This record gives sequence, structure tokens and C-alpha cells, in this order.
Amino acid sequence: MPETRQAVLTQFQSVIGMIMHLSMQNFMQFSRSQGISMSQMGALRHIHHRGNCNISDISEEMGISNAASSQMLDRLVQMGFISRTEDPQDRRNKQLEVTETGRQILHDGFLSRQAWLVELVENLSPEEEIKITDALTILGEKIARIDAGKH
Repeated sequence: MPETRQAVLTQFQSVIGMIMHLSMQNFMQFSRSQGISMSQMGALRHIHHRGNCNISDISEEMGISNAASSQMLDRLVQMGFISRTEDPQDRRNKQLEVTETGRQILHDGFLSRQAWLVELVENLSPEEEIKITDALTILGEKIARIDAGKH
């Protein structure tokens, strides 16, 4: 790999690492402040993105037993983040759905992950804003091409 390319790759990896660290640090602090574990947050996100699903779906997604999944989901029900109802076709099967409170927690969690970006942008000079916007536009286009090629 040419030296310039290697330098770009190294710098990109470094910046991505910092972005992920700050985002996850804020998200974990937010989750703790809400009394919700990262596993519970993951289950909540899965239910939200998948739509109506059941305990087995969560167990499979998270790689845990149905009993462990059921116990974790009970806590989310108690907190008011999800509702659990009987499937009309199979009363043994419980359907899970995110409540309005659960959607708000997900939204607030998303905002918490990105809160540090506001501080970052406020500390940029106008010249830096232009350079970064140009660079991010190029990166966004390249990433979109890579992503489109994978689907």
C-alpha cells in the first residue's frame, strides 16, 4: 500500500476509534442513568427495529436462553418500555412491542450518543467547518457506494 494511503488509513482508524469511544461512553452513561443494561437496550432496539416479535426472536438475536430472555424482558415490561401481549393465533406465544416510553428512551439514547458532536462543532473555525464538511461529503459518497455494493 502506498505511504499516503497508509497514512490516510491510519488516521481514519484513529478517528473512528475516538468517535466510537465517545459515542459508546455517552450511551453507556445514559443507559446507567436510566437503570437499563446494555443487553436490555439491545433487546429494546431489536424489538423497535423488527416490529412485533416474540421472546424466541430476542433469545436468538442475543444468543441467550428463552428463560434468560424472558427474565430480561420482564424488567423492560416493568419499566414500561415494552408491552407483552398474547398472539391471537397462538396464546402460548407472547408478542412484544415497544411502548411510547420505550421509543422515547431509544430516542434519548440516540441523542446522548451524539451530544459530544455539538461541542466539537462549536469549537471549529469557519475554515475547519468547510474542510470537514467537504471531507465528510466525500466519505459519505464512498461509504454509500460500498454499502450499495453489499446489498
